[in-house]
Amino acid sequence: MNMKKQIYEYQDSIVMVSIIVPVYQVSAYIEDCILSVMAQTYKGRMECIIVNDATNDDSIEICERLIHQYSGPIEFKIISHEMNRGLSAARNTGTDSAVGEYLYYLDSDDEITPDCIDKLMSFATEDCTIEMVQGNYVKIFDDHKEIGKSVNMQLGCNADVRTQFLKYRRMSEFVWNKLLKRSVIVDNGIYNKEGLICEDTLWTFHLIKHISKARLCEDVTYHYKVRPGSIITGSGTRKRGLSYCVTYGEILNGLTNGGETEELTGCVYNFSYKYAFCVGSTPELEPVMKLYKSKAKRHKCFKVLLILSVTSALCRVVDLPPIYEKLNRIRLKLR
Repeated sequence: MNMKKQIYEYQDSIVMVSIIVPVYQVSAYIEDCILSVMAQTYKGRMECIIVNDATNDDSIEICERLIHQYSGPIEFKIISHEMNRGLSAARNTGTDSAVGEYLYYLDSDDEITPDCIDKLMSFATEDCTIEMVQGNYVKIFDDHKEIGKSVNMQLGCNADVRTQFLKYRRMSEFVWNKLLKRSVIVDNGIYNKEGLICEDTLWTFHLIKHISKARLCEDVTYHYKVRPGSIITGSGTRKRGLSYCVTYGEILNGLTNGGETEELTGCVYNFSYKYAFCVGSTPELEPVMKLYKSKAKRHKCFKVLLILSVTSALCRVVDLPPIYEKLNRIRLKLR
């Protein structure tokens, strides 16, 4: 591919979308991921930023081969870290390198549908005041698939965004599969906190404070592959527990003035599940539980206080995670 010629042909137009793909140890998946980017039907100018997080397999060689063979309109860049810094840092590097009006994060072991960017950008083009468009996704396991429960919905103000995330959970906490105005992310410093596992929770908590208008789309635009050895499935319980300490400590100390009750209520189910799952190996979660209870008591969130008290009490005598998993599935079906 003649990159210089391609850039020259587009030099008078604006890059509309920057797709950011962090890469680390994904040689079995990266080809399908990059090919899904190359197959996009969107006609506007796009760039794809591949961030090499010091992977020591042949993932980057695969990317270079595909880019060399590619003759389409998307501009590809490969940026390399000198040492492995983690998914959060790779996403942040991509964000700082992007020039698109909109950002789209794609994990390197997943894929997007051919009409993904076209579909999401159609909403942004129709109303340029929209700051986020979220598509639906299908969760792919070895033996079955699960389709997310997104809906077609316009969120016309920040209160609507907060309600759909904190109360109804129709806005996912995943970083990926959201088309986002770059100015909102950069101007408000909404970067991924480095060193965490499940960093998406904290990132999205900060994001919803700054989104004034959004659009939810029920059409599937993202294929989320659940694989052994990924950051989520392959991390030890204690390592995850320590990340939860940081995540929920920062959330509890960063509650929105006037929105404390909504945020404490909206986060309690996920926190309770993660506490029950990890507290056995991570006693450092106990002070976070104590802080959560004190915040709930201060803001008179008695339902939240009850959930936390029951969770911490039952953890001493019952294996709670399987029970919470079943209850959460029922709650999601009834929402």
